[in-house]
Amino acid sequence: HDESTTSAIINSTSHLNIQWKFNPPLSPHFGGSWAAKSLIFKTVGNQPFTCWELATIFAKVECILNSRPLQPISDAPDDLEALTPGHFILGHPLNAVPEFDLTEVP
Repeated sequence: HDESTTSAIINSTSHLNIQWKFNPPLSPHFGGSWAAKSLIFKTVGNQPFTCWELATIFAKVECILNSRPLQPISDAPDDLEALTPGHFILGHPLNAVPEFDLTEVP
């Protein structure tokens, strides 16, 4: 989008008391902190928390954001797994069920 489009959007909605915050062009990664803040505010509101409770909330928000699908891993119609930021962090999805080593099971 260009500056004239941004100005037109702001001018046409200013009477509705809408505040717009635009990412810089070609920089969609700038919206990550907005996504995290909105998840936190929707979850906790204005409640006071202990340090450990807040750390738990932040960890859950981090897991949600890093589990969002980026694209399918394969073109196979029966493979529903998607590539997520968690794949780059841990090598597997963050919300995956742990695989147990069953070689020692009798």
